[in-house]
Amino acid sequence: MTTKILSNISGVILTSSLEDVTAQTDREHVEVTVTRDPGGANEKFFSTTLYAYGGRVTLHDLDALIEEHWRSLGIISQDVRVAFDESTITFHAIHCNHVLPRGFDFRTNFWLVSSSTILHRNSAVALAHLDNGTPEYRVRVYLRSGGVVESTFSRQVDSHWVSFSVAVLLEHVLSNSDATIEDAAYFTIYHGAAEKTFYIAEDPYFLTFRFRNLFNAPEYLDLPCKLKRKTAVDSNETLCGRRYIQYDKVINKIYEVETGPLTADQAQCVEQLVSSYNVNLIGASGDTEIIITDHSCECDNDNDSLTTMRFTFRTVDARPNFLDDEMDVPPISLRIFSNEFSAEFS
Repeated sequence: MTTKILSNISGVILTSSLEDVTAQTDREHVEVTVTRDPGGANEKFFSTTLYAYGGRVTLHDLDALIEEHWRSLGIISQDVRVAFDESTITFHAIHCNHVLPRGFDFRTNFWLVSSSTILHRNSAVALAHLDNGTPEYRVRVYLRSGGVVESTFSRQVDSHWVSFSVAVLLEHVLSNSDATIEDAAYFTIYHGAAEKTFYIAEDPYFLTFRFRNLFNAPEYLDLPCKLKRKTAVDSNETLCGRRYIQYDKVINKIYEVETGPLTADQAQCVEQLVSSYNVNLIGASGDTEIIITDHSCECDNDNDSLTTMRFTFRTVDARPNFLDDEMDVPPISLRIFSNEFSAEFS
């Protein structure tokens, strides 16, 4: 009695294009297991029994199984082995919960939302990509004066992604020139055929978020915005001894974000941010995990208006957090002068 897997799955594959797995068998039922990293951790994270109909069995929604497990472990890509009794197939699965644009090649592009973005010198960069066997990256910095400085650096890829400080990167590239990091206008990072351009902005106020994108890869987003803080207190009341008392009091502290004008690439990043399964606010004293509680992400092709988006967030901690110092939030009661006074005093 034999079982043979009919589905042609091998090599490197995106979960968004992963098909159901079908096997032909002369048995009444087949034991099916799905194993992560068979050459290392060898973790069997799914098993079931399938009963044959017409000599065939099919495992449906394998992509959803892999994506859910990858998200729980923070994995971007890893080897997977699917076994129908003694018959097995092994392939490398990349987390991807979107249908990618035509022409996008995951083998030669960074696994990021867009090919360019806007950031600030005190921010950070994360890059994810398929391991092509070399740890070398090439950086080309374009100066405000019109000059160009180029250098390379090596970084060991860990789980298919790397991250680094923008300021440290610029200092490394410009160390053999007379330019300073303040002279840099934008820079491009190359790794094999993959490239991404980062434009350096001088916004007076912005928030930095780190989120997991469609590839479950960490990505940073600098967002110039207007921030509003709201505190809401919910409680129940009852009459006790002719006195009203409150109980089950819950304090909700939320932050409303209204972005400044966004480029098309930035708008895509915000859409990924609000739909991400894991979001962190990067503050002065560390990272704070947050959840996006509400959002309004709308884009149109009207040339007379600029794209702006709104969303609200709060920390995952049930207790209220004092984040104002971390986020460098301006004091709420800042305007002490009326409109008759000039801007220097407002």
